[in-house]
Amino acid sequence: MKSPGRAPIGQIERISEPKYLCLADGMKTINVAEWRKAHGTSIALEYVVVSYTGQQFQANKDYSMLHAVGKHAADAAGIKTYWISDGVRGAFQIVIAVAGPIGHKIRGELPDNLLRDWGNRVWVLPELLLSPEHNDVRIYTINRSLDPGIQLRECLSAPPDQINRRNFARFWEDDKVIG
Repeated sequence: MKSPGRAPIGQIERISEPKYLCLADGMKTINVAEWRKAHGTSIALEYVVVSYTGQQFQANKDYSMLHAVGKHAADAAGIKTYWISDGVRGAFQIVIAVAGPIGHKIRGELPDNLLRDWGNRVWVLPELLLSPEHNDVRIYTINRSLDPGIQLRECLSAPPDQINRRNFARFWEDDKVIG
């Protein structure tokens, strides 16, 4: 028996978009299903996804930082909404937020070790495969050796690094299998 709005028992439901989106002009969220009822399903709902790893960000403590990255990335892309960490299918762009431990100064062109930590998550490869081909992935690096307010200003004032999704295999230890 099929439940309303759900996949039949024994079948996996494909999520085509997040259930909620954050508006870039404030901390308000919108329920996507309700928005669809009001505006119709034929209108494209563009959003930016902020991907991160729990190894580098504590959800409760660092969520305001991730929201600031989401707002900045959405504004830079000319998009009105963003989401944090899921609902990649259908996204306009994926951005990655990385940060080292508190007191750790980040050196080098790209924070490769931080991207390797991010790349160890189970869903990274599917996220990259579902990401749009027309936009490079942008990487926002937060330097935790600074005061928290300065960390965020420094991160958002510098242009984010950009990597084409095909070039991420170098951040995995098993890149010879993937690449």
